[in-house]
Amino acid sequence: MNRLATSGDFVAALIGDLRRRLDELDAEKGAVTGALRALEARESRRGRRDLDAVLIESIKASPGSRASFLALEFGVSPTTVAGHLRKLEQGGVVVKCGLGWELSNPRQATSTSRRGKQRPR
Repeated sequence: MNRLATSGDFVAALIGDLRRRLDELDAEKGAVTGALRALEARESRRGRRDLDAVLIESIKASPGSRASFLALEFGVSPTTVAGHLRKLEQGGVVVKCGLGWELSNPRQATSTSRRGKQRPR
């Protein structure tokens, strides 16, 4: 019976060690996640300068992309992306297609101004 008591103590100690390690990993994950968010926010602020252009390029590469997917891709809110897409739609650059978006004329140049109108070539 002495062996069983020792084995039980070992298992209990191992469980305790593993739970403490899991807590350490959770804390580390929180720190890494916070650092990533800070870096990604910095990247997204830089990318917002010409969100229209990157939205057009992304839709050109992946027709039918949804606003929520584009928002995740560029680190901005879905509301921001939807607003830009509506302006681009009003300018005739993109069209709503089902749940996603496509270029109104995929063969047309993708250079746009901030208002979503195409620049003359």
